[in-house]
Amino acid sequence: ILAFRWLALPQGSLFVVLLTLIALCAVATGHLDSALLSLCSQYSSRMQQHLQIGIGMGLLASVLYRDLTKVLFPGAIADATSVFFVVALVTILVCVASYELLMSLPVSARVRETPAVGGEPLLSEERGADAPEPRRPVEEGAVAHVAAVWRAVWRNQLAICAHFALCTTCYPGLVTSVPCRQLTALQPAHWFQELLLTAFSTADVFGRFLTGRRFGLHHGNILITVALRLAIFPLLLHCIASPSATDALSWLVVAATGFSNGYC
Repeated sequence: ILAFRWLALPQGSLFVVLLTLIALCAVATGHLDSALLSLCSQYSSRMQQHLQIGIGMGLLASVLYRDLTKVLFPGAIADATSVFFVVALVTILVCVASYELLMSLPVSARVRETPAVGGEPLLSEERGADAPEPRRPVEEGAVAHVAAVWRAVWRNQLAICAHFALCTTCYPGLVTSVPCRQLTALQPAHWFQELLLTAFSTADVFGRFLTGRRFGLHHGNILITVALRLAIFPLLLHCIASPSATDALSWLVVAATGFSNGYC
């Protein structure tokens, strides 16, 4: 994608290549997300919370990179985009090196060496009153039927699927579709939409910092979070379609959408 501006290909061919690369990136992202969450489930809930904060910080960093490149290269979208991709690539390389360092630590060696059946999560803190029950060891040779597993996990899986669907629908597609109505000084170079993305990402990180506070949520009523996010969704559509929606309302709704994305 970084080299697109220098490829001597017809525009139609570039679109086909771009869509193909986006599809491959989507598959890779889904696989990496699943692998990362599976690995993190072996750690304590506190460390899982830190993972969520890290994911939010990564999203915020990418948006801030975009803001900074647009400030440094005003009116030169192609140059700003190229620099953005270079900086993003360097960041990914740093993250890969950090991951290798993490996996070399003694605590991560325990994850690789410990059998993935039963027992407490690694590095678990002392169990409090609201802590989950320890996982029961699985008998050797036992076979888990798909129907039995599905009955146990379908609520959580449905919540995860709904949250991902809402997230990919709202960010960045619908957020960048909110028009600027009063703050006309932010209309050039789509700065209004750019700052909406920044507001979304900032609120997302703030919400992730609060995931340690359950507010009565548990695995049995986790679908409530989906209902809360669905309640905000029509307001976002209102900000896009209705001329009566003010820019202040748009900021508030986008921030609420980002917060719910981070916390829920």
